[in-house]
Parts: sequence; C-alpha cells; structure tokens
Amino acid sequence: VNKYLRYLEMCTLKILEIIDLLFCPDDNSSIILNDNELICATCKREFSVKENIIDMRPKNKININYDDKKIVYSDYYESVLKDGNGAQFGLSSKSVPEGFIVETFNQLELHLKPNSIVCDIGAATGDYSVLLAKKCKLMIHCDLDLNGLLVAQKKAIQEKVNNILFFRCD
Repeated sequence: VNKYLRYLEMCTLKILEIIDLLFCPDDNSSIILNDNELICATCKREFSVKENIIDMRPKNKININYDDKKIVYSDYYESVLKDGNGAQFGLSSKSVPEGFIVETFNQLELHLKPNSIVCDIGAATGDYSVLLAKKCKLMIHCDLDLNGLLVAQKKAIQEKVNNILFFRCD
C-alpha cells in the first residue's frame, strides 16, 4: 500500500506538469486532477490507475477505414483494446535489430535537453522511452498493449528510471 501511495504522489506531480496536454478520449474535453484521480471536465469519466498505468482508453473503439487492412487491423485493435494482448515489438521480441534501436536513439538524443518533456507514442516495450527518459525531464510512454506497458515498466525499474508516466491509451 505504501509503495502504491508513493507512486500516486510521484505520478500526481508528473501529471501536474502535463495536465494541459491531456484530454478525454471520448469527448475531447480537458482533464482535471482531483484527489489523485484524472477526471473528464465534461463527462466526469474517471480514468483509473492500475498496476502503475494510467488507463485512458476510449469507451468505444475508433472506426478503422483502411479497406484491405481493415479486417486484420480491426481484429488486432479489438484484441489489444479489450485484453491488452497484442504482439510485442522491439528488442524484447527481437522484431527489430539492436543496431536500428541504437542508431535511432542516437538521432533522437541530439534533440533532447535535460528539461524536455517527451512523448513516445506506440512505445511498446520501451526500447526508446526508457533510454530517452535518462536524458529528459519527463517521459510519457503511451501504448494500447498492456503487455508491452508491463515489459516497459520492468525495464524502467531495472534501469532505475523513475521519470516515466505510463499511459494505456489509443
């Protein structure tokens, strides 16, 4: 319980830095922070924090209009949205060579300053976000796949990186 409360306190401080960037995935209204909970200013929907992940999934899935890829991606999206069981990408799954990650990291690192707030969208298992978090003020790690988020959290703990907010979002 104490560990969770400490996380909430730390999380709250980080959220205060980015609260103006957050919006409700259902109606695009602003988000307010009230007693360590994120709440939509209009619809009053509360966004939970579970397993140290802020869950901001939309109530309804988005409409995917990619003709030939629609069926395949739609099934994948439905599975990840509901269960969090997507295919992992990156070094953890060996779907990307380590050299590609290192070279991309080196290019991204050139643009970072110690006071930067960085958002990694589709961050998967954290190959970039955990490394980049060491070079910036705050990392916002966003992915829909719960399993990928959990792997990234484990990496952050192993690397002793504590300036990452984990969002499960579309």
